[in-house]
Amino acid sequence: MNIAVLLLAQSVLPAQVATVIRYGIYAILVLSFCWGVVKVIKGIQSIERGEEGKMGIIAGVCTPLALFLVIGAFQAIGLWANMGITLP
Repeated sequence: MNIAVLLLAQSVLPAQVATVIRYGIYAILVLSFCWGVVKVIKGIQSIERGEEGKMGIIAGVCTPLALFLVIGAFQAIGLWANMGITLP
């Protein structure tokens, strides 16, 4: 395992850095959710025109879902707690 990853997991970030990371994660979540909604709408419109749009709908659902899975995995292994970041 990489030594930098181990050191990062064992260090506690200053409060300001943790806040910036938290807001950055929220911004990424909001943007991915909006992107997913746009992809689903475009996929539905493509299907209504008779074109292939199923993959657009699947991509629109999977984009924000992947982010939630990564955040959940980090929460499960305790990375957020070790770095001093709390996510509601």
